[in-house]
Parts: sequence; C-alpha cells; structure tokens
Amino acid sequence: MDKNKPLFKIVIFIIVVIVMGLFLKSYLSDGKEYSVDTSYESTEGALSSDREQCMVDISGEVNNPGVYSVKMGIIVDQAIMAAGGYTQSADIEAINRAERVYDGMKIVVPKADDDTYMDIYKGILNN
Repeated sequence: MDKNKPLFKIVIFIIVVIVMGLFLKSYLSDGKEYSVDTSYESTEGALSSDREQCMVDISGEVNNPGVYSVKMGIIVDQAIMAAGGYTQSADIEAINRAERVYDGMKIVVPKADDDTYMDIYKGILNN
C-alpha cells in the first residue's frame, strides 16, 4: 500500500482538478449562447473616400512652419507651398520634392549652409 500511496494522491489530485474545472465552467457560463459575426467587409474603399486629406508636419526653412491638412497624394513641393514656400536659405536639393505625402509625414527643409544634413547623409551612404 505504501508503494501505491503517491500514485493514489496523484489520481485524487487530478480528479479534484477536473471536478473544480467543470464546476467553474458551469458557474461562469450563464447558459446563453453567443454568436460572433465573422464576415469580412472591406473598409478600404470607405476609408480612402473619407480620408481625402492628410496631416503633414512641415518645418525647417519654410516661411510658415506648422502642421497642415493637405490633399492626400500631393507631392512634398506642393505641401511646402501650403506652408508659405521655401525661405531664401533653404536647401531645396537636400529633399525629395517629388515624393508623395502621407498622413503623419514630417518634412524638414534644411538650411543650405547646414552641414548637419550632409553629415547624416554621408553616414547613411557609408553604412
């Protein structure tokens, strides 16, 4: 009997755990059945028609830096014109003026004599 005592305790423990699990399951369920709608409806078309505008943060060497609501899909150059255009010290060759804007985009126009941009650019090219 002493050899079977640990096995007996394990079996009793497993039975108690199963009974408690069944009790909790019946206690927690309220007897109601719920259905989940798994049908998929594309919202991409609805979002694109609702989102004809996007927000763009324009800073650096522009006349009126700030956050602007612009038409989705315009190019960076057009967005900068919405911010009053470039200052005389702007380095317009340092940015891609033909890139399409997207919601949440940050556009920074550097100064023409600012070497910070060139150091970053050279670092990217060297890596």
